[in-house]
Amino acid sequence: MSDVKRVYKLKDSTLKEDLPRERLLNNGVGSLSLVELITILIGAGVKELNAFEVASNLLTKYKSLQTLSIVGMSELLNERGIGLATACRITTCFELSRRLQISSPKSKTDCSTPSKIHKVLIPVLQNKTREQVAVISLNSRFKLICLDIISEGTVNEALIHPREVFKSAIISSASYVVIAHNHPSGDHSPSLEDIKITERLTEISRLVGIPLLDHIIISENGYHSIRNTSYTRPVC
Repeated sequence: MSDVKRVYKLKDSTLKEDLPRERLLNNGVGSLSLVELITILIGAGVKELNAFEVASNLLTKYKSLQTLSIVGMSELLNERGIGLATACRITTCFELSRRLQISSPKSKTDCSTPSKIHKVLIPVLQNKTREQVAVISLNSRFKLICLDIISEGTVNEALIHPREVFKSAIISSASYVVIAHNHPSGDHSPSLEDIKITERLTEISRLVGIPLLDHIIISENGYHSIRNTSYTRPVC
């Protein structure tokens, strides 16, 4: 047993919970192990398990940080030692990380092809267990302005409402818009409903004056672009 684990077996529960915080204060956050970082995120354990043990159990069960990052709220709430507040902190932490990955300066985020947009979407939509719909707003040079998740559906049904799609684009003063959603099944082929909603949004985009460039469907096995070419002009 390592020295850290021995310390966590001490009877003093305050020491168990506070040791990673003390190490953070004294040595910096870079000195902490993965389990210690998650321990701080959890905050406090329960009567049967201290925070370190809860964190260790999570990493043992889910094997990696990547796998843990896509665990949903309902599944986290089934874990021993994790209540609603802790589950909220964990999911919020990973969501902030995902958003950080797409928050690079606008001038450096080129979204002029489906493959480039797919790279932006990977940390946001890939490996999700439910369908989510994203709106990607672009400026006149096809640079990213912002990316917004506008809805979350069931395992096999996403809700795409035109009002929400163009509301996001209008607020961000976009010149163009791309919509995207994920297929948790792993099959990124467009469904008949995907094609119909693309046609509907294309018609509405003409009226709004913000052209729809593409509808991209992604899965853990890749992506499908309905446009399937570089964005030199709108779909419509």
